[in-house]
Amino acid sequence: MNKPVVNIITALEEEFYLLHDSILKPVKEKYAGITFVSGLLIDAPVVVAKSGVGKVNAALAAQILIDRFDADRLVLLGVGGVINSNLRIGDVVISRDARYHDVDAIGLGFALGEIPFLGINIFEADKVLVEKAQQASIQALFKLKYRYAAMGEQYNHIPKVEVGRVITGDQFISGAGKKKQLIESFSGDCVDMEGAAVAQTAYLNKRQFVIIRALSDECENDAEKSYYDYLNTIAPYLLFEIAVNMAGALNNKLQ
Repeated sequence: MNKPVVNIITALEEEFYLLHDSILKPVKEKYAGITFVSGLLIDAPVVVAKSGVGKVNAALAAQILIDRFDADRLVLLGVGGVINSNLRIGDVVISRDARYHDVDAIGLGFALGEIPFLGINIFEADKVLVEKAQQASIQALFKLKYRYAAMGEQYNHIPKVEVGRVITGDQFISGAGKKKQLIESFSGDCVDMEGAAVAQTAYLNKRQFVIIRALSDECENDAEKSYYDYLNTIAPYLLFEIAVNMAGALNNKLQ
């Protein structure tokens, strides 16, 4: 197989299985408990990894993709929670940048969210990947607009794509108080459990990255129910369509 045009990391089986089942000539490998499948997605050579949840798993997957598969472009694909009040469940956030919200070394003189001695606390996504991800997500939302409408009032709005900040921590956010604190401290657009870890790995290895988050819940008291409802209905199809569009666009760009 030719060198992958894109390397996709998902955390969950629901985010992974449609991609896995659609890869032609698949080669499955396992490193550090993480499943990697390489092959062709439509006509584009890709590698897809199911990392598991959390920062350590995501960073491991990213580093293995770089070391084992010579990954140049890392795309983290999955669901996330709403932080920006202008966004709703079903919208998509593309990372302009990413940072941690659960790192606290204030006692050592560092800002909240800053990893000590790294020299950077905001990781900027690659502008070309951001543009391609934005286009891929718009196309995917348009294709699935009738599926959204069929889900009833909760999703009965015109979903949109926003480029913004992803904030990351090893926490599932499900309460108004915590959400308010994140808004006041970090001005994020969505929250996840893997993004900044992939961004940091890309930064340290001088590779490109982008994070794509389909918004599953509003980080309020009903976040768990909203999360599972969205994850088990629209999310797998939306994320799959985004991945296909993204891989196709990058493959055409390189040909």
